[in-house]
Amino acid sequence: MHSKRSNLINFLIKTCDKVSNAITRDFYELEKLQVSKKDLGGFVTNADVKAEKIIIRELSHFFPDSNFLLEERGEIINDPEFNYRWIVDAIDGTSNFMRGNPHFCVSIALERTNTEKEIIAGIVYCPITRDIYWSEKGKGAYYIDDLYAERKIKVSSREKLSESVGTISSVLGSYSTEEERIHLLLKEQKARFRITGSAALDMAYIASGRFDFCVHGVIKLWDIAAGILLIREAGGVVSDFKSNHTIEEGSGMIGANPILYNLMV
Repeated sequence: MHSKRSNLINFLIKTCDKVSNAITRDFYELEKLQVSKKDLGGFVTNADVKAEKIIIRELSHFFPDSNFLLEERGEIINDPEFNYRWIVDAIDGTSNFMRGNPHFCVSIALERTNTEKEIIAGIVYCPITRDIYWSEKGKGAYYIDDLYAERKIKVSSREKLSESVGTISSVLGSYSTEEERIHLLLKEQKARFRITGSAALDMAYIASGRFDFCVHGVIKLWDIAAGILLIREAGGVVSDFKSNHTIEEGSGMIGANPILYNLMV
């Protein structure tokens, strides 16, 4: 299975290895801060910024002719003529990270921007468990476990919402009538759902069949960019709530296997 990986994917794995070492050190340092009741929010922000710096340095060295979209720093346009953009969330699931919950990840996607915008590679990497989910346009989606065993993944084959388990971003109200309609449908069909705190991992879990669907309200592109390609390369469908497959910044998002997707839209 290792031979299927391109130089780009191998580089992304190595980059995530490197940044995850720094994130892991900060994660375990949080235990001491929780006992001393120091400023956890400031520490987490610094950890996020530090991780971003490592990622920017590594990606810029590998692929200098590219721009960036990052959670902490926003848009970095090195040259508007560059045809590629990295979309990065150094710690997706910061609330979990802050509370010592290992359910968070590094999410990196590469977008081609010269014609129609298109995500061509993505990785979701869990620093604590060392689970890795990666995909490349036209090459499928893959999972690598903590023992470095690799296998191709695909979305679940469940056909009924009543037998499905998925994730949503909130139960405290909806951002749109479309999201509210989907929430009501899930309740009526007795679908089971969770709120995990990490959109990128939600989507990786759908790609690997661990979850069957996800519904997220107002989202940022860095939360879902890598996950979009993972789900699609694993045989699933991702769109906004109006079935547009180009998901705009700040819109809602739904992802699932094709059968459940058609039941939900």
